[in-house]
Amino acid sequence: MAKPPKSPKPVPLRRSYGRRGRSPSSTSPLANPPRRPPRKPPREPLPPRLS
Repeated sequence: MAKPPKSPKPVPLRRSYGRRGRSPSSTSPLANPPRRPPRKPPREPLPPRLS
C-alpha cells in the first residue's frame, strides 16, 4: 500500500519542482528587466537615454 503511493508521489513532485524552479527562475529575470524599462522610460526620459 505504501509503495504505490510513494512511487507516483516522487514523480509528480520532481516534475513540479523542476517546472516551478525553471519557470519562475527563467520568467522572473526575463519579466523583471522588460517590466522595469517600459515603466521607467514613460516616467523618466533620462534612464532610457543613459541605457
